[in-house]
Amino acid sequence: MQTFMVTSILVSTIVGTIVGIKLLLLASRTRQFPEFSVGAALFCYAAIAQPALLVSASLGPDLSHEHQMVLLAIRLLAYYSTLVGLSAFAWQVFGAASRWRKALTVTLALTALFTAVLSYWASWNQLGINGQVPLYARFSTSLQYVIMFAWMSVESLAYYRQMRKRQVLGLADVVVTNRFGVWGVSAGASSVLVLCILFISLTRPDALGNDPLSAALVSATGVVSSVGWWLSFMPPAAYLRWLRRQNASEVSHG
Repeated sequence: MQTFMVTSILVSTIVGTIVGIKLLLLASRTRQFPEFSVGAALFCYAAIAQPALLVSASLGPDLSHEHQMVLLAIRLLAYYSTLVGLSAFAWQVFGAASRWRKALTVTLALTALFTAVLSYWASWNQLGINGQVPLYARFSTSLQYVIMFAWMSVESLAYYRQMRKRQVLGLADVVVTNRFGVWGVSAGASSVLVLCILFISLTRPDALGNDPLSAALVSATGVVSSVGWWLSFMPPAAYLRWLRRQNASEVSHG
């Protein structure tokens, strides 16, 4: 299970980095904020946070406290940037003029900054027992991620249903419609998985990543994220052909 967990992290690192770079290059041409925000978010998560996590986990006790804190600072900053980027993406895509979406984005950003700093402070001062930070510091940005993914899932799936209705009338592209569906399902699954991982970190911190259940949850998070990014932003040609065949079949039988 440990091997599968490490493999899933490596896969999410590779896929996320490639998709993130692709979107950033697209944003440099289109000058559109949504492409930039989601591209930067995926790049920060995959190319910065995940490698820092792997280095920290692999070297472990061999690292000095100062080096551990440097890696933790890198991870927390990257995770925070990812959260802000994805939240801003949801706000801009689903209602740039919406006050409540703007307020939610700002609230997630501010509360995540507070909890991340609190978690880092507890780790820096080596508070807690047996190397585990206190209960209040284990939240870090996890709760904000749960809320952000749930919000993004609800918005994406609601828009997917609208697009499906338009698609039947020939007013929406099947690929774009499917993109919202995939993004919504993967975001919803990520919300549930992060919530489960948070629960384990709060109740059994020593088991996180070390027992079969938590390792499976971490692995599933990596797989879900990779598949969601891949099919949403870099779908293979065979998948696109299958979508169009399915759409043609639905239209002919409609």
